[in-house]
Amino acid sequence: MEIWKNWKKLLAESSGELPNPDITLQKEHANISIYKRLLYDSRVWSCLKKLLFYLNNFSFHVVTFEKDSETSKQAIFFENMFENSNFREQFDFGAILTKFFGYTVTELIFEPKETLLGVKSVSVLPHEWFAFDLLGNLIYYPNDTMSYELVKVFNDPSKEFLERNKSYLEKFEAYQQKLREDPIYSHRLLVCRNNPSLQNPYGEGDASRLFYEVLYRNMAKKFRAFNAEKFGVPTLLLETNFDTSSEEGQIKARQLTNLITEYMGKGIIVKPIGTTVVPLIGVPTESRTLFDVQISDADQIIQDIILMQSGAQDLQAVGARAAVEVFEESAFRAVWACKRTIEHAANSIMKTVAQINGWQLKCYYELYNERELDLLDELELDKTLMDVSGLKFKKRYFIDKYSRNVNDFVPESLADETERPDSSKTELNFEDLSNAESDTADE
Repeated sequence: MEIWKNWKKLLAESSGELPNPDITLQKEHANISIYKRLLYDSRVWSCLKKLLFYLNNFSFHVVTFEKDSETSKQAIFFENMFENSNFREQFDFGAILTKFFGYTVTELIFEPKETLLGVKSVSVLPHEWFAFDLLGNLIYYPNDTMSYELVKVFNDPSKEFLERNKSYLEKFEAYQQKLREDPIYSHRLLVCRNNPSLQNPYGEGDASRLFYEVLYRNMAKKFRAFNAEKFGVPTLLLETNFDTSSEEGQIKARQLTNLITEYMGKGIIVKPIGTTVVPLIGVPTESRTLFDVQISDADQIIQDIILMQSGAQDLQAVGARAAVEVFEESAFRAVWACKRTIEHAANSIMKTVAQINGWQLKCYYELYNERELDLLDELELDKTLMDVSGLKFKKRYFIDKYSRNVNDFVPESLADETERPDSSKTELNFEDLSNAESDTADE
């Protein structure tokens, strides 16, 4: 900790950026651009695309806090703004990149709409363009130069800090000058981060945990492919009557080896009289299993980190439908994390637009799954039918329609006393449902 404090003090004196404290980047002596290579890995990319597929199933709506006409007009304005912009097209994957890299910087393009100002489009910018300084403020490196610009301030520097750092004072004054020239300059960049802290304003990303797993996995695949003949084709042992202890015998043996190697590619083996070619069959299965296990373990770890899923290899052996449903359901942990990032970004944009237009924000952005809302409406309808008509549905009806399991239906005699329904309300009779043959109601 003392070393970290001294390091920060040294950087403060030079007014430089705060290096990303990511352990992997420090070991590799590299910047965040090395993590972009992971996006070309087939396993990593497939997991990220799966997250994007789940996110595309969500729709959005603007929820109001009140029911007055002014709030309704505000909600309609924001709904039209998001509907006509490319926010979802850009930021669905931007939220995934936030989880993957730890942070994402998005540029907001504003346009006037009559007397109001709204967001026309958004653009996710390259991560390597930006960094954070010692105060946790966002800095930008234009045109790959060593000199940076201060583009977004989260923590104002103290007078003592500016007096000690004249270089930072110049950059801070340049930033304030841009604010005077463009009042919305500070709102043009939206920064989303995953678990940032005082020591690490860059946030935590999955790529740091994946880097060596992907590296070792690809090394295992490359080594296995490069040495495929050791696992599939037996090694040939050449027995000759040459005296290989002499130079002449060694030359003849080398020439004969080259001749056999050349013709083996054509499916032909040529051997002179007096020589013997003996195939040596080793243990390819055990050698191949070594690499298969290493690759399989790396695949599982990659999937665990990105999709928050576990038991991928056990699923291949089980193959049961129930196991598949549990396996898919666990992926929604990662999906909901990205969903919250999208909602946070959208609500930050709404807050910015409301502040620029002088509004008091009375609504918020929310993603929802249409299928879930449909099921809730259908469940309410089923309950109403039972309450009004006194009809009862078969157990199979609820199993098929709401994707329930037969074990979800517990006979009333086995239910816990504290979980029994109120007898004063019309509820489903589980004792009758446990015997589907005795039910007479039509589905």
